[in-house]
Amino acid sequence: MSCRPTRNAAFADEAHDGDGTGAYPVLRQSFVLASDYIEERSPTGLPRSVNPKLCNVSASVVMGTLPRRDHFATFDTNLFVSGQVTCFFRRLRTGMGQTRTVIIDELRVPIVLAPMAGGPSTPELTVAVTEAGGFGILAAGYLSATEVAARIAATRAATDAAFGVNLFVPGPATPPARFADYLAEIGADHELGASRYDTDDWEAELDLLTESPVAVVTCTFGCPTRAEIARLHAVGSEVWVTVTSVAEALIAVDAGADVLIAQGAEAGGHRATFTDRVTDDAVDPLGLLALLQLLDAAVDLPIVATGGITTGAGIAAALAAGSAAVQLGTVFLRCPEAGTNPVHRAAVGTSEPTMLTRAFTGRRARGVRNRFMVEHSANAPVAYPEIHYATAPLRARARAAGNRDDANLWAGQTQALTPELPAGDLVRTLAADTKTALDKALSRRIQSC
Repeated sequence: MSCRPTRNAAFADEAHDGDGTGAYPVLRQSFVLASDYIEERSPTGLPRSVNPKLCNVSASVVMGTLPRRDHFATFDTNLFVSGQVTCFFRRLRTGMGQTRTVIIDELRVPIVLAPMAGGPSTPELTVAVTEAGGFGILAAGYLSATEVAARIAATRAATDAAFGVNLFVPGPATPPARFADYLAEIGADHELGASRYDTDDWEAELDLLTESPVAVVTCTFGCPTRAEIARLHAVGSEVWVTVTSVAEALIAVDAGADVLIAQGAEAGGHRATFTDRVTDDAVDPLGLLALLQLLDAAVDLPIVATGGITTGAGIAAALAAGSAAVQLGTVFLRCPEAGTNPVHRAAVGTSEPTMLTRAFTGRRARGVRNRFMVEHSANAPVAYPEIHYATAPLRARARAAGNRDDANLWAGQTQALTPELPAGDLVRTLAADTKTALDKALSRRIQSC
């Protein structure tokens, strides 16, 4: 393997990407890795820290994107193949002013697909966002490891690009006495299922993702242990942890996370808090802009912003506030590639406001307001996933009957702005609108004091 450190020399054969922005150079003849990540070749011809399972062999010439022009090394192109090679990039967490890139640094479009568990997340949606230049993430929530493996296989069959998988970090079981009265209350009017606790197949899914790695593993509802993150790092996966506060971010940094996903209170679906407590309801949850500023002052990891973003202007604001990319969910709910059920799809893009509730699942979540939320939110206790399973039959019946008042309609605060477009077109539209918004903001004159 030829390996020579260079500075800017690797850019002799660069060309700008085709979207006209010139934001990222595209290397035509060689792939580059940060020089602080050069490692001894293994018998596979790849660096030892790179798992060959992450690569799909489909071309002899690599085309990749490179976000920074400082201290790079070039490698013979025949050692690398197109596809998920992008996950080799990593950012150093601290020390000596060095940085190592993460996968979001090289995206053509700084848009990450939110993992919308329970139906909307599909391989087709993941592929469409990825092929348009963003980064797709599959939701593993509520699925068995076997089901997740099938979705990973379907995604790999449709694209050579890198993608991620989101896992729910399990919390403790809730004693039945804490939610028995609530289930009796709603059971007076609705036929319920059995309440039960499970870990969402956590251990089996971790095993799956170490045996069949993906570029990125994101986590919600908590932070994996250092040992669990180390397992994923050992097979070449980045680990992103969703946080809602500085305190949670510091835990994730200490555990070895590569990226933080900052979830503002505006976000649709479940709050990603590590611990859901009724006592915290008296304190306003942090909005996205406030959270981004606090995290930027407290941690030195790349941040993906999520919550209430459905327009290019919203993306521009998040990028200006320090995020490296944005994670969008609600805006994709009406895409034809999404598995959004008809009742949910019809409720999004309307003027109905959203609200936070534990009524459906026993964990705080934001959705389009309906009768069930209004009538039961005040008495709903913290008991996830027990209440989630107990109410599953009534929600399924509501969806089948077209009854929006008894179905969970997860969506963010700006759901009224959600368009109905194919996912690829939506990504491209958002990218163009983001550039326009940034140009407009930069064109504004700042008056001197």
